[in-house]
Amino acid sequence: MTLFNFTQAHKKQVACSNKTQSISLLFVFLFCFAGNVFSSNTKTLAADTTPPVAIAQDVTVTLSSSGTGSTTAEAVDNGSSDESGIASITLSQTDFNCSNVGANPVTLTVTDVHGNVSTADAIVTVVDITRPTVVTRNGLVVLNAGGTGSITASAVTLIASDACGIASSTLSKSTFDCSNIGENVVSLTVTDVNGNTTIVNATIMVRDRTAPVAIAQDATVTLVNGTAYVTAAQIDNGSHDACGIATIMVSPNTFTCANIGDNEVTLTVTDASGNIGTTTATVTVLGSFPTCSLTATPSGTIIGGPVTYDVPNQLFLGYGYQSMTLSSTVTGDGPFTYSWSGSGLSSTNTATTEFTPTTGGYYTFSLTVRNSNGCESTCTITICVIDVRDPAQNPDSTKKVLICHVPKGNPLNRRTIRVSINAAKAHISLHGGDKLGSCDAICGMAKGSGIGEIFSEETTLGEVNLLVYPNPSSKEFNFKLETESAETVNFKVYDMSGALVLEKTALDPKELIVLNTITNSGIYMAEVTQGEFHKLVRITKMD
Repeated sequence: MTLFNFTQAHKKQVACSNKTQSISLLFVFLFCFAGNVFSSNTKTLAADTTPPVAIAQDVTVTLSSSGTGSTTAEAVDNGSSDESGIASITLSQTDFNCSNVGANPVTLTVTDVHGNVSTADAIVTVVDITRPTVVTRNGLVVLNAGGTGSITASAVTLIASDACGIASSTLSKSTFDCSNIGENVVSLTVTDVNGNTTIVNATIMVRDRTAPVAIAQDATVTLVNGTAYVTAAQIDNGSHDACGIATIMVSPNTFTCANIGDNEVTLTVTDASGNIGTTTATVTVLGSFPTCSLTATPSGTIIGGPVTYDVPNQLFLGYGYQSMTLSSTVTGDGPFTYSWSGSGLSSTNTATTEFTPTTGGYYTFSLTVRNSNGCESTCTITICVIDVRDPAQNPDSTKKVLICHVPKGNPLNRRTIRVSINAAKAHISLHGGDKLGSCDAICGMAKGSGIGEIFSEETTLGEVNLLVYPNPSSKEFNFKLETESAETVNFKVYDMSGALVLEKTALDPKELIVLNTITNSGIYMAEVTQGEFHKLVRITKMD
């Protein structure tokens, strides 16, 4: 009995055993064994043509991050069998990629040891569960003039990759307005073709770089107490900005009397982001300046007798009127306020005041007049006070006065003399060249005096005398040079700023120089030059 027959007999024995459970095991064994012996002796062995039993099961393949995955025939096999034995089991497809995502039909092929083949179908489900790789970068949105702006997902995407491909990228917020100025954290959602999603944050910086629109209008203001103001609200005429205005300013915003008329101002509009827009407007300042002039009239106590003056605004301390009434004439919009400056005044805040000197010299008084707008003008007047009192008569200096006596026909031999107050008037009337005061008095002449001041200087050619008369004067000044030299004379006049007012050159030394072209009152310096002789004389032009 061969091994094969034994094996087959054994299988049949088992089969019989299953069918004859109620018979004793020994009987079955003998019966079956006898049958096998009998069969083997009477039959020839048959060939195996029975195919294997192929049984398959569905499986799932998860792709890696590189987009690939695989399975095996063993994983799909679900218990395939054959009585003769299985030689091999194969699968029609084992490797998969992104293109295979979903259900993939496969065939399981089972081959037994005798070459018999059976197949079974199965489904390999390929899944992609890998989320995209995403790296963001910060984004910038600059708002337009309307205060809006937008950004795309690509603008904040530095890296967005997936083995199977990106389907979409979206931002949680892509449009912005003025309320978003500054940093904004948004979410970038990246989805691959298989629905896997990665969400990361990105920072969007929203900026407003649009300057406000500045619109201005002209304004008119009136001076009060010398000052007027304008506000930004008066000048603004609807300035605007999409994101709102932080401040509006106007410059200049304060005006004085010096600004009467039209003034250009600048309106500056600043928005919340610091952007600036400017425009200009005209502010008209209403107001006026007063005008004033001053006159002086002799007044007060009279000593000796009244004096008639060739030079106005002149007073002799010790003879004649001892005070000057200073009166103002003011035009413009009143009411006016007055403010005098100077010493020896009876009042300093009235339209008229009285000046009573105690010593000789030049006295200049200023009156500042202010009108209802608070604008001021200042006018001045100069009073020449010659102290003619005889200093030897202390304390009773009213008994005699000083007179500069000029002998007739001999003007260079002048001298200061003392004359009784009561005789002074008659003495001066009899001597046309005499004047009240000492011969060196420089503040003016009494009426009728043809001689003013004599200025002498020794030169190599002898003494040279310069006669200047009258001085001060309201009309003309005469300059007479007494010299033995035949050299020509140069003559110049300057104002107190040093500006040259008049110049004459190469004059005849015997010529009388008459200065009558000065129209403005004030103090001037006259310069006379002849060879070595040079004199600078102060002259006063009176109104």
